[in-house]
Amino acid sequence: ITMELEWTPVSEVPIIPKGAHKIFILIALFDKEWLELHPEDPQSSYMITEGFYNGGFNGFYFDKYKNQFKKIDVSGHITHWMHKPKPPKIE
Repeated sequence: ITMELEWTPVSEVPIIPKGAHKIFILIALFDKEWLELHPEDPQSSYMITEGFYNGGFNGFYFDKYKNQFKKIDVSGHITHWMHKPKPPKIE
């Protein structure tokens, strides 16, 4: 069974549950410079990464070599977000 996840434009912000400070999400970042270099493939101008919303959109990645999260500058580049899918069940 395939589940289709829907991207939401950043003009529609996520709802933070009561008692929480942020919500973890997936974010889509658009790279205009990449599109200018590769106009034949506009889809490759997007990068999908993890992020969170706490009143503003923030991106991050996990640096496994330093065992820590690093923030990504997403200002002006994020266009869409979506809720993260549930992880697989451990059996």
